[in-house]
Amino acid sequence: MQSLIKRAYFLEVEGEEIIINKNDPLPLKRLKMQMRENREKVRRAKAKEAAKKGTDLHFSDLIGSFTLNNCNVNGVNIYNMTYYMFHDQLKRMGWRDEYDINSRAAMAGAKMNKSQLKYWMRSINN
Repeated sequence: MQSLIKRAYFLEVEGEEIIINKNDPLPLKRLKMQMRENREKVRRAKAKEAAKKGTDLHFSDLIGSFTLNNCNVNGVNIYNMTYYMFHDQLKRMGWRDEYDINSRAAMAGAKMNKSQLKYWMRSINN
């Protein structure tokens, strides 16, 4: 599904090879070679960044985490959600947890910035 969305919006599809044909003009061949080199650099940089973080989240990890959050969604009916609804709910779930942790810390006496105590029910654009 991700590759279809990327194709629809003309984004790069991972694993799609850049093919250099024999009858390509020289400037086009140079451009394709440069694109191959750049993709390799990006791949190495992403691998290096992922190694630093130590985590590599996949969609299945998000689904598993979502269903464990006591929001009356289980592994069966989660697939009835749209992709965008799922990500919206996941973001709001994070906001709620962040607000809960920060408000508990504030009540325990921790000094909190006003921005850290943003309420979790808010516009997704903010």
